[in-house]
This record gives sequence, structure tokens and C-alpha cells, in this order.
Amino acid sequence: MGDWKEALIHSMGCAVTYNKPPAGHHTYYLIKENKPQWFWRKEDIHSLREKFIDFGLVDKSSPSDQVRIGFVDRTTNRRILNMDNITNMARVRYPDAQIEMANMEDLTAIQQMAWWSRQNIVVAAHGAALTNVIFLQNNSAVVEIFPAHYCPIHYFGGLCERTGVRNYGYYSNCTSDGSPASRVYYRGLDMTPPINEIMDLMSKAVIGLLFS
Repeated sequence: MGDWKEALIHSMGCAVTYNKPPAGHHTYYLIKENKPQWFWRKEDIHSLREKFIDFGLVDKSSPSDQVRIGFVDRTTNRRILNMDNITNMARVRYPDAQIEMANMEDLTAIQQMAWWSRQNIVVAAHGAALTNVIFLQNNSAVVEIFPAHYCPIHYFGGLCERTGVRNYGYYSNCTSDGSPASRVYYRGLDMTPPINEIMDLMSKAVIGLLFS
């Protein structure tokens, strides 16, 4: 099942069952339609967020005027090699913002939920960590950075749309032979995205946040 999903399920007081639910146990379902999708309505996401809040898994502190920008770092593949330069530029451009960097591999599942729920904008490489967008509040934003030649923009873009999170993607050279071997190779590449282009996407995210 994986530590992330297991922690989420047990923290909400739920159990996984493939047949009849255990007697007297609160069980929540994601029912599969003809086409496999994660969530189908924004109302479903908002209801799930309320469950997270009820169980104390996410931060529901009063909103402040300070923009909170989180950067997700990686230690293995698909690293953003100029992340320090990007965060330094963000601090210069947004001196009043609260900027926080984290590596999801260093956090427990509960800590990941809390970290994401604190952010207004998250900058991260395309990857499984972006499943945590479900913990962001409505009108938050994600700047998703793809390796060159690897641009499966439908993965988390669809989840963001259903979650009410704005998604800004940086991708380049979206040309490959499409074979499984090439996809595996390209998706593991480290990246050095142009700082000015990432700043432009962050600017759109900030403007959308402040003037929505």
C-alpha cells in the first residue's frame, strides 16, 4: 500500500476493505467509474479536505497577508540542480513572502500533509510528491517542472483542476519516440530550468493568488 496512503487511511480512522466493511467501522470509498479517475467533483475534494481538518491532519490557520511559497527538493533523480538559485531569486523578488524548502523523503506522511497545507504556492519537479496537492487550499497554485522530453502534463494537471489548484507547467523539448524505455530514461533526468522562466510562472501564480 505504501507508507503515505497507509498513514492517511489510519489517521482518518478508516480501514481498507475489498469486500464488506468491518462492522461499526467508518469507511470511505472512492468508487471507480468506467474511466479510472482519482476524483470526479470539486465537492468531493472539499469534503475530503474537511475530513483532514476534522482529524487535525492539515493546517487551518487564519489566512494572512503573507504569501507562503514552498519549494520541494529531491535527493535522487529528477533533481532541480539550480534550486538554490531559484529560491534565492524568489527571496529577492518576494521579500515579504514566507519561503520554505522541504524534501518529502525526509518527512513522514503526516508531516507532508501539514507542510503542503501551509503553502499558497508550491514549486516542485513532476513526481509523486504532487499527489499532496489535495492538501492545498482552494486557489493555491503549483509550478510543476518537467524534465526535457518528458511532458505527461495530464497526470497532476487533472488532479489540480479537480482540487481547485492552479497548475503552471514548465516543459521543454516535448519530443521523444514514446517508447517505454525512452520515457523511463527521460523522466529520471536532472534539470536546470531557466530561472527567468520559472520566475515568470511564479509571478502568474502570485498574481492569481492575490487578485482572484
